[in-house]
Amino acid sequence: MSSAEDDRIAANVAQWTKTNREFTDRDAERKWQDPQIYWGEFGTRDAWLGDVTGLDVVELGAGTAYFSAKLARAGARPVAVDPTPAQLETARRMQQATGLDFPLIEAPAESVPLPDANTLYAIATHLAGSTEFWAVQMASGRDVGRHRQAEFRATGDGPALIARYERLIAAIHDALDNLPAGAMERIPPQPPAEYRSTGGLGETLTLRDCLLHAIEHGALHQGHIQITRQLVVDGMQSLK
Repeated sequence: MSSAEDDRIAANVAQWTKTNREFTDRDAERKWQDPQIYWGEFGTRDAWLGDVTGLDVVELGAGTAYFSAKLARAGARPVAVDPTPAQLETARRMQQATGLDFPLIEAPAESVPLPDANTLYAIATHLAGSTEFWAVQMASGRDVGRHRQAEFRATGDGPALIARYERLIAAIHDALDNLPAGAMERIPPQPPAEYRSTGGLGETLTLRDCLLHAIEHGALHQGHIQITRQLVVDGMQSLK
């Protein structure tokens, strides 16, 4: 960015740091706690957005990220981007207070350090991580050490991914093959809010609910992989 652009961003950060100190920090709790989405200066209640379950959303100029919080509650997967550290610090405080968890990135809208899209490797890694959590940890009670956000940044090669899935299949058999009678209706320790953001999950989940979610979520991302592969294949054929 040019020097003039840097100066403009610095002035913007200075102004919003002052505004945060005087108003937005103390107003954040009210806005984070309200799930209703409003539009415009007159606060018109939303009647147009529709179902956002499972959608990836990047909010630029997010401020204290209360709008991303509303989207997260509605089932989206938001990423809040803002250049002002004080605003993002307020957002972190509210995440801790509410249990909502989504990425907060300090950056101006003109230079967002996010990839253009998830790679097939990242989607496959996310699918493995999600399935391991819902089908293995929820059934066995064994902490699988999942790091959801890292899944979307994963890189590697085909053999490593195949080995990952072979370990996953073995772990699923270990967890599910010898479940006792009535285990499907058992209520395991409930998952964190971050993992409940897709699929229209209820408040209290049985093991049956968890396994069904693993299957549905897997089918969703398998469809993403198949569509992406077909687009790549069609693109390569068009170049011949």
